[in-house]
Amino acid sequence: TELTDQQLGYMENADVLFVPVGGKDSLNAKQAAHIVQQVDPRVIIPIYYNFSGSRLALDKVDLFIKELGRTKFDKVDKLRMSCRDLPQDESRLFVINP
Repeated sequence: TELTDQQLGYMENADVLFVPVGGKDSLNAKQAAHIVQQVDPRVIIPIYYNFSGSRLALDKVDLFIKELGRTKFDKVDKLRMSCRDLPQDESRLFVINP
């Protein structure tokens, strides 16, 4: 999935990107990872994926993490962040517990 120049323009300088990663009728892990590379946000938060107890027939977030080539990510129950908390050097991946 390739974003158009217009779509990228809307997301230019995006600090935070919420990205669906579960497939089916949304982006799959590979497509979502490509979008992340195009947008290059400082914070990445995957949404719309299968998790323990879910009845949705979606892919698990692990596939997305693997596609990104990440070994390090933060798994949190809640996320609160201000501008001064944004990463400066490289993006951070946060997986919020459902």
